[in-house]
Amino acid sequence: MPSDAAARTRAPEWLVDILLGLPVALGALAPTPFTEASSAPEFWATLAVGIAVAATLPLARRFPRTMLTVTTLIAASAPLWSTATLGLVLASAVCLYRLAAVTADRRVIVIAFASSAALLVTSVALFGPGDHYLAWMLQPVAVLGGAAALGEATRSRRAYIDAITERAERAERTRELEAERRVTEERLRIARDLHDTAGHQMAAINLNAGVAKNALPDDPERATMLLTGIQQSARTVLDEIGALLRLLRGATGDDEALAPVATWAHAPLVIEEFRSTGLDVTADLGDGLGDLGGAADVVAYKVLQEGLANALKHGDGQALVATEVHGRQLMLRVENLVGPVPASAPTGRYGLIGVRERVESIGGFVHARREGRRDGTAFVLEVGLPLTTERS
Repeated sequence: MPSDAAARTRAPEWLVDILLGLPVALGALAPTPFTEASSAPEFWATLAVGIAVAATLPLARRFPRTMLTVTTLIAASAPLWSTATLGLVLASAVCLYRLAAVTADRRVIVIAFASSAALLVTSVALFGPGDHYLAWMLQPVAVLGGAAALGEATRSRRAYIDAITERAERAERTRELEAERRVTEERLRIARDLHDTAGHQMAAINLNAGVAKNALPDDPERATMLLTGIQQSARTVLDEIGALLRLLRGATGDDEALAPVATWAHAPLVIEEFRSTGLDVTADLGDGLGDLGGAADVVAYKVLQEGLANALKHGDGQALVATEVHGRQLMLRVENLVGPVPASAPTGRYGLIGVRERVESIGGFVHARREGRRDGTAFVLEVGLPLTTERS
């Protein structure tokens, strides 16, 4: 389909038909050898034939092949009744141009051109006067050949413009989709980072505040210790949110480095942090794991952090952490018995959603399930993470 700009700059169809019809109608009155070889035709009769043929040209827009046949037959039979053929050949040329402009199959154009030219040349050869009609035999070939070439060029140009327009529109749609995808990924990343930085600390603050409130009348010393932990956690939350906001605003200066990314090497620290909040963690992190390398180094830490946070919020105060390496895969397991959930505990599964997104983004897998046991129901979070190098 042509573009809106091209449609606005193109002349109206009725004006084009008039401009093409004038030479067809007036060309019928041009003197030719046929008019010299016989009695001159009546002026008005000749003009009527030219006008009638010119009036049919608009039909060539919808029926170019049919109108080419009609106009060529009229032009070929013109010498029989002593009518000049110049304007009628122009009418055939217009029809052939419109056929070539809308037909992609070049064989159809070649056949239409060859058959029309052969019919007109045969007519001139049979009915032409004397030996001086060679130029008039070449005339229809030249006119029809030029019309076919011009129509083919027009069709090729339109196809080229349409292809360029389509590619530009496709590229624009692709850019829009890519922009939307990047925005969505960035939103998910920000949501995961916010959950990891502030969510766990806020959960600890919420639970410790409830315990401190209950312990305040009977055990002021423990309540004071819990309130001190709450103050430290709140300070940590404020620092982490401030760093995240500076990162989002791009306000980090040259002398203000971002906080280092926590990795699996910090796993003992996060375990001690949760132990300080009252969670009894039994951990077997394996010997010599150290730096896991690659993306698994960060993802493993995030999984451990989320697993312990779930145990703190929804467990009975105990958690078990175990790791096992098989070749190039790290198996990390965090489990806890599901205890009574306080009414003030936060709800939602965004943490597990973030874990699944992180793990699957590096080619790992996640199994989160409940298991019935003698002493209650246990929640098990088990992930498999690919390692960059094989470990024994």
